[in-house]
Amino acid sequence: MDSAYQKKNVIMFFLLTYIISWLLWLPAVLGKDDIFLSQYSGLLVIMGGFVPSIVGLGLAFTYGKSRGVLILLRKALIFKFSIKWYILIFLLMPSITLVALLLTKVTGDIGFPSLLLSLISPQPWLIIPLILFFVIMQGPLGEEFGWRGYALENLLLRFNPFVCSIILGLLWAAWHLPLFFIEGTTQHNLADQGIAAIVLGYILYTLMLSALITIIYLRTGRSLLSALLFHAMANFSHGLFTVITVPYGGVSVIIILIVVTSILVVVNRKEFFKQGFVIS
Repeated sequence: MDSAYQKKNVIMFFLLTYIISWLLWLPAVLGKDDIFLSQYSGLLVIMGGFVPSIVGLGLAFTYGKSRGVLILLRKALIFKFSIKWYILIFLLMPSITLVALLLTKVTGDIGFPSLLLSLISPQPWLIIPLILFFVIMQGPLGEEFGWRGYALENLLLRFNPFVCSIILGLLWAAWHLPLFFIEGTTQHNLADQGIAAIVLGYILYTLMLSALITIIYLRTGRSLLSALLFHAMANFSHGLFTVITVPYGGVSVIIILIVVTSILVVVNRKEFFKQGFVIS
């Protein structure tokens, strides 16, 4: 693919994603009521969360017709990869938040330790529909066909996986910024701890998550399913152990995440810093 043509594609993805999402979120940003008390504002916020995947699929069709869309959809069906990656996908983020919770409890009361354990404990089978809910409604389905399926693939044509993770992580984090000013969102609730510190922490968190998803996505043979599941488990883990509701808890999560991400980057350093990194 011509480099100028490819560059135009990925820039178009980011521009359309930002413009459409932010326009959909604008009424809620300007409004004074909790989005969940406003039917239309809440719907627009939800719709904005699905824009990255819609734009990614739309551009895949524009430049590759039905074949481009089928390639993306088929990646979401890739499930045959090593069990060790399934273990990492399902256990890494809950383990990080659990360790952060234990560290935080040593320093004092964190309020409510879990939103989901009271549901799962008496009926463990509920974990399956809960994870599916997080895949569909809490970000992954609405975002990953765009961020990883379209943007990451185009960025990998020009940069190594490490650089791609940094670029995508920064743009992914910045895309969420309007949510910090919309009542009822997780980002807005966290902003009560101090907007500047929370935004900085959120950027660091998203950068680490971006690097982890890049490693997992490539190591599982470019499986979008792995990215969808890991993204869902990252969000699920914060409902399972609500440690980020207090400053020390959020700092603990970020520090542990930086250590874990650094270890995985070092383990994969030969490939992760290599131009044209391709793993089938």
